[in-house]
Amino acid sequence: MTSTDEEDTGQFRNDALKDALRALRVLLSIAAGVLVLLQPDSQSTLELNVTFIVGAMVLAAANLLANLSAGSALETRPAVQVVFDALLALTVMLAVDMDATPLVWIALVVPVLDASSAWGSKGAMTAWLAVSVTHIAVQLQTAAPDDTSASLLRIAVQQLAAVGAIVIPASIIASRLRDDLERTSDARNLADERSRQLRSLGAAAEKMAGAESPEAVVAMALDALGEIGFARVDSCEYTPASKRWNTVAARGSSDAMDPEGDPLLDEVGMASILTEGIGPTDSNTMYALSSLGYHSRIVAGFATDDGRSIAFRVWATETLAAESASVESVGVLVKQVQAAWQAAHTFEALARWSQQLAHDARHDVLTGLPNRAELFSQLAELDIGETAILFLDLDGFKAVNDSIGHNAGDAVLVEVASRLSDTVGEYDVAVRLGGDEFVVVARPSNIARLRILALDIIAALTEPIDVGVTLASVGTSIGIAVGEPGETADGLLRRADEAMYTAKATGGSAHHVSSARPEVPTKSSGVSRTPGRT
Repeated sequence: MTSTDEEDTGQFRNDALKDALRALRVLLSIAAGVLVLLQPDSQSTLELNVTFIVGAMVLAAANLLANLSAGSALETRPAVQVVFDALLALTVMLAVDMDATPLVWIALVVPVLDASSAWGSKGAMTAWLAVSVTHIAVQLQTAAPDDTSASLLRIAVQQLAAVGAIVIPASIIASRLRDDLERTSDARNLADERSRQLRSLGAAAEKMAGAESPEAVVAMALDALGEIGFARVDSCEYTPASKRWNTVAARGSSDAMDPEGDPLLDEVGMASILTEGIGPTDSNTMYALSSLGYHSRIVAGFATDDGRSIAFRVWATETLAAESASVESVGVLVKQVQAAWQAAHTFEALARWSQQLAHDARHDVLTGLPNRAELFSQLAELDIGETAILFLDLDGFKAVNDSIGHNAGDAVLVEVASRLSDTVGEYDVAVRLGGDEFVVVARPSNIARLRILALDIIAALTEPIDVGVTLASVGTSIGIAVGEPGETADGLLRRADEAMYTAKATGGSAHHVSSARPEVPTKSSGVSRTPGRT
């Protein structure tokens, strides 16, 4: 419980008694003031001087003003309040007829009840004796000459007994009432504390339910444990691969036991909760806790579906009770974390699977390059008038498949895709349409740049390819088409395809640019290919 909670508890415990005593003090102050003002017409045997009357009025007014508000200015100084009430009670005694004892008895009860409220039965008895003895002394001092000592003593004993008969049971009742209020206050504060923690747990559970990763669940749980009021909280993880506990994240104080040597972590099981400093704890453990600045701690954990163990350690600077709301809250939270962690782990796996499916739907499984669907998706977002297409068809690929086998052919396609990706520019995109056909979406569409890019690609792909059992050689014919304003993606791709056929007709390992007027295909030096598409 925090210091603020303790102050609230202390404030609540005596509210009922304070209200009752405040009313009695107000009545006592009014009675004292009225009786002092009316004293010249009373039957008192003592004539009060002006100084006494003024002092009594000031005292009565001060006590009245201090107790009219909901929080008395003297409540934080109970000894001063008892003295004020005792002086006012004696003032009432002096201002009335000595034979009017019942009024004096009632007045003397107030300071005794004040002392009982502040210090219990012993305080009440002490105040009772002090006020009674002072009362007797004042009676003897102010008695008329014809009054006998025996008569005065008899009256004093009567008053002493009467006050005692009222005060003693009143003190017992007040003490019991205070104990009942304390128990009620403790129960209410425990209920309030549990209610506050349950609200925190509910809010944490709602957040964790929406978490998209186990790491987010753990972070939210640590925040919730910190809000409950622990000095330090951390999460630890044990994996079969590491075979040791490691701290993953922490909140609060930096002082903590190394998880690798923590005996509670080695003992914690699935959905279990262990404690130190709560209930019977050996002296060595308590010394280890106190050396870090703590008095108790709790460890709770659970096992995951993938073989890991997750544990939370919480440290408190106060000694917690086994039935405290804090201990219960840790157990509840860890169960919530277990459910949320598994849900987030499943969600994360499904998200990765969904992303993989989306990726596979738009990428070639063998080479990893974007496929036809991704090509047209990207072309739909580009300005065709500023885009160029390089349409590639491998030369000699069928011969590799027929002579070495399809596995070697797949190896050739993978290597071609890798070399093609390394050759194209930063803003170019290499695509596999299918079979041995590839496309490069090139931007910017500068003709000079496109010719250089085509020559670089031809040079890269004519290098022999290691397919394991031997070296395979292929080439490529490239058709280039530069987009025109208003042209469609299908039209641009078709023109590039037609240009590729023109380049292949020259013998392969050549490139040709589609244009409105015929263009002589440019053949790479030192390379000769049989006409026709293979």
